[in-house]
Amino acid sequence: MATEAKPTRLTAALDAFGRDEKKLSAGRLEHHRELLVALFGEETMGNPVRCRIEAQRVERALREIIEDVADPVDRRIAQAVFASEPEFYGMLVKERKAHAEKYGIGVSADQYAKRRPQIIRDVEAALPRVLAAQDADEVDRLSPTVPPAHAGWLYRYAQEALLCVEIWDSCARNAESHREFDGYFEAARAILTPRTNMADIGLWALALCHTSLLALERGAGRAFLGEDFFSPGSAWRARFFSVFSDQQVGEMQSALVRAAKNAMEQSLIAAGHVEPHPFIDQLRASEAGEIIRDRWRMLLTASDRDPYGEDRNGVRLPRPQDREQLDASLLSLCALMHARLPKGTWSLHDANTSKWLNATDVTRITLRECGMATDEGSAGDEIVDALRDVMDARPATDFYREVNGQT
Repeated sequence: MATEAKPTRLTAALDAFGRDEKKLSAGRLEHHRELLVALFGEETMGNPVRCRIEAQRVERALREIIEDVADPVDRRIAQAVFASEPEFYGMLVKERKAHAEKYGIGVSADQYAKRRPQIIRDVEAALPRVLAAQDADEVDRLSPTVPPAHAGWLYRYAQEALLCVEIWDSCARNAESHREFDGYFEAARAILTPRTNMADIGLWALALCHTSLLALERGAGRAFLGEDFFSPGSAWRARFFSVFSDQQVGEMQSALVRAAKNAMEQSLIAAGHVEPHPFIDQLRASEAGEIIRDRWRMLLTASDRDPYGEDRNGVRLPRPQDREQLDASLLSLCALMHARLPKGTWSLHDANTSKWLNATDVTRITLRECGMATDEGSAGDEIVDALRDVMDARPATDFYREVNGQT
């Protein structure tokens, strides 16, 4: 006697979704994660933004598959099985069966019971093909000469993160060069960090960079940027992905999702529709998020005078070299994106001056709280002038001059 084939993981996940959920939607697919895991693997669950993106794709694919079912009875059963139509929303399985029997073309209980397993197998067979077609359509729609929106967003937030890192690195270098002023360096670290939100904006921008990169890794992004851009050996990746662990990147993505006020904002997270302060508030709501924020601030203010050590999770504390390497990675990323994107793409050049002034203003506040005068010709004024000189000589400054034809 022949034995029935054991259901695949995807078959079981589709069957369970139809039984447990009362509406076909991206939100319910995120909640019922076994289906996404069966399609994309366990790693998908570690990043809530990727989870949302894939859930939206699967919802579109399931609706397309159901709509394309040729036989009207099978199509009606599929609508009831997956609660894909508003008339089935909120109903239990037995209520959907009764509704399908009573309304529409009419489906008998016998037909529903017999055809349901085959319909699920047909959906299972079609899902990978339809998802692959979505990627192909996206590539065709966005030719290699037309940048996906996420490429522009990546360029924008890479610049935000770069300027933050360069300003802090400039301040650190400047403080190191003025060791003769007792207490200046320690005071700068103590006061600069809480006094300005520049550090938090940099972390927010870095989180949005990860969000855009995740979206670009699929079809259209690879077609536009090329496979070399995503190669592990690319210069820009040298330190970009080693600042935080994959788990910590996932925690930042979770904070972005929680900070979004509604579903529309969640779908447009990478476009900057989540402001820095709500993101930081959500990040700080968990111990893991506080560790991320602490590590970022340690990275920005790391000094050669710091003792070597580990944080509370046993991870090596950041060194100045880590900050410099991240700076180089972000600068390489910005240069690559600038070379690929059309002229006139959003640039931080206009905001550049105000950010430099912010850094020097905060430095003046620091000096005053150290009891140092900042009047013209004073020792404090000398430090501020030196900071300007350091920042003017930074690679990012040269990059922006080149971008704007000022070389």
